[in-house]
Amino acid sequence: MKCTQCQADIPDDSIFCPSCGQKAHQPDHSAFSGMKKCAACQAPLDPDAKFCESCGTPVEKPAKTCPGCQSVLSENAVFCRQCGYRLTGDSQQTAAAGQQMWQAPVQPVAAPVQPTVPAGWPPQQTAPYHAPQSYQPYASQQSAYTSDQTAGTANPPKKKKGWLIALIIVLVLALAGTATALLAGKQIKRLLMGSEATYLSIEAQALKTQADDLVKNLAKISNISSTGSQGGTDLQIKLALEAETLGIDPVLATIIENLTIHTTYLYDHTGPEEKSFTAIDLLSQDEQLMTIEIFREPDRMILGLPGILNQYVVTNNTELGSLLESDSDVSLDQSLGILSDMMQMDLDIDHDALQVTLYKAIDIVLEHIDSVTFDKKQTLEAGDLSAAYDRYTVTLNSENLRLMMLDILNLVRSDHDVYGLVNGFVQLSAIDPNNVDSVSTVSFSDYQEAIDSAIQNLEDAADEEPFTIIQQLYVDKNDDVAGRDIKIQDENGDTTTWIKFLNPVNDNQEAWLISFVDDTQDIVFSSQYSVRDEKKTGDATLVVDQETVLSATFSEFSLQASDDQTFPLGDVSLSILVSPDSGEPLKLDYQGWEDSDRLWMSLTLPQYGALEVGYQELADSDSRIPALDDTNLVSLEDQDALATLFDENAMEKVMGILEKLGLSDYMNSYN
Repeated sequence: MKCTQCQADIPDDSIFCPSCGQKAHQPDHSAFSGMKKCAACQAPLDPDAKFCESCGTPVEKPAKTCPGCQSVLSENAVFCRQCGYRLTGDSQQTAAAGQQMWQAPVQPVAAPVQPTVPAGWPPQQTAPYHAPQSYQPYASQQSAYTSDQTAGTANPPKKKKGWLIALIIVLVLALAGTATALLAGKQIKRLLMGSEATYLSIEAQALKTQADDLVKNLAKISNISSTGSQGGTDLQIKLALEAETLGIDPVLATIIENLTIHTTYLYDHTGPEEKSFTAIDLLSQDEQLMTIEIFREPDRMILGLPGILNQYVVTNNTELGSLLESDSDVSLDQSLGILSDMMQMDLDIDHDALQVTLYKAIDIVLEHIDSVTFDKKQTLEAGDLSAAYDRYTVTLNSENLRLMMLDILNLVRSDHDVYGLVNGFVQLSAIDPNNVDSVSTVSFSDYQEAIDSAIQNLEDAADEEPFTIIQQLYVDKNDDVAGRDIKIQDENGDTTTWIKFLNPVNDNQEAWLISFVDDTQDIVFSSQYSVRDEKKTGDATLVVDQETVLSATFSEFSLQASDDQTFPLGDVSLSILVSPDSGEPLKLDYQGWEDSDRLWMSLTLPQYGALEVGYQELADSDSRIPALDDTNLVSLEDQDALATLFDENAMEKVMGILEKLGLSDYMNSYN
């Protein structure tokens, strides 16, 4: 028997080592036969022992290996780090069997060599353990792959596969559901893509979303004739006037206050020709007094007074203008003609094609960015509210801006959809009210000539004074844009123009700051409010050249969408400075609310009057234009027929309406 301390021989009957005095361990071999023994001192070990009680040597376990490549695995491994082999139930049993297979008898060693392994980095093997008698098993593996290794038992680690790392990252991002994982995913994205590529991704998404909204709105308001739909609206209007302030007769003011105008407007774009119908009902305290009906078709207008006249009057724009023409430079028939042209003008915008063009223009803009830097958790302030956002600082010099504009102009030069959009707006802006038939248009060659002129101007501007545009883009944790701070600086670094669009959000508090400052003007709009159930309560101001021209307070404010219309709900009080010399600002109070299927809006000018409007969108089933008997029409130019139409019976009905309104006595008092 050898001494566990100095390895000297100890007589079998000795209790202590004669060389060093270490107590000799004399196990009862009969009691412990069949038990596991310490590899160093041969002392019996308890089944669950982690260290030898006699000599302190760690109790080692044979390593679990991969059935695919024989690499060493941790106890709870599901995948092999080296080859990706999935340890299913069967393969885990195979790996366990491998452990038993390689439990070869071992010889004690005096001083095992233990190479240093970096903490946290798992040792790897690529070959099975064909170990000789001097083989030393792995030490404790309770902490996965952090224990020391026995020399010569592990082969050099394999080179890691990039696709496997990328796959792990994708799986982590796809499966993680916590805020921490989302933040980590954002950081990984920035590390993989770089600050500039990440910024370009964020900016492209934001700009293309805005482009989508622009194209949808343009297509909605311009493609009138192609809507292929029908519908209508129902309006109720009440007006109250302050007689003393406005200097009108109190009787007339009372009559107006008792009136309600109920207007029904129906349209039909499903046929080859657009048609519309308007019915205007005049009511006094819910009693219907009279109705005016107007049928509108592309080439004519039909007017009627049901219950008063037994026939309808038909006219066209020219006839109506000739009858009612005044001394004005613009006659009524011209005005109606202009209105008709504007209502029927179709810019024929191809939504998808225009969207593609805008996307290409956005890509051109982003391609010419000079540089991008990233700063984490930067403070964004608007008024008294501040919040932390990630910030990208983007620079664009004047030369790259010039090249960018050249690329965009060359893009739209041959684009027929952009040309159609430009031509349509030119027609709307160049209508001559004195010459309705001469509506201005732009030919495609004229359009290209104008583009070529702009391109030439940009090419000649290469030597102009340089400047730099610096934009600070603030984004939240979802990479949604929360603010833009844009400066234009000259070659000396002096700021010549400063533009801000800032929208910090902190819990239920939100603020806006929109400003434009240069050497000629200073415009600042600011607002701060709390949000509850998507309703906003707070205040806002508009300051121009250091003077407050508008201030507002609002409560429970929200925007209610109704088909293609959007209505403000809640309470708003405005104070407007009409002019610096006007003295007291103009007060304006607004209320918006929803009652059943109708949206109500009340606009009050204290000391002047109030207007109340109820709006309701009509369903298709309620939007059928009434049938019209074309055989029962009287031309507006047929004076004899008109005289017969307005007979004594019709005039008596009109006077009866005036009496109900109290206007007969009012008119007699002036006669």
